[in-house]
Amino acid sequence: MDNVPEIIKAEKIAWSDLLHDVSFAVTKGSMTVIITAKEEVDAWLARLILGFIDPDRGEFSVFGNTPSSLTGNKLYEFRKRIGLVYANGGLISNLKIWENVTLPLSYMTRLNDARLKRLVVLL
Repeated sequence: MDNVPEIIKAEKIAWSDLLHDVSFAVTKGSMTVIITAKEEVDAWLARLILGFIDPDRGEFSVFGNTPSSLTGNKLYEFRKRIGLVYANGGLISNLKIWENVTLPLSYMTRLNDARLKRLVVLL
């Protein structure tokens, strides 16, 4: 996919003894699932994407920014653009899947239910 902006870009990132020289890119318009062998790596990647930590080695960016370098309102606005769904839990049991996915949007935007359902279909 030439000339497609990279939403997430990792170049030779490493962490502890669990992750060594991993490179990947997530491009705009793609649907991506990241599966790891250990839960610790899942949690580490979530913290990395949200800007809580840096990799031990390598380059990492989300929306063209190094997440951990953002502060204040820029960090808040950055994190509003990100959604994570955990494999084991994290969903509210009495809500439908689309309601779980759109819950943050319903709090942070003024979109009505019909528009939220359309956004989920686009995902």
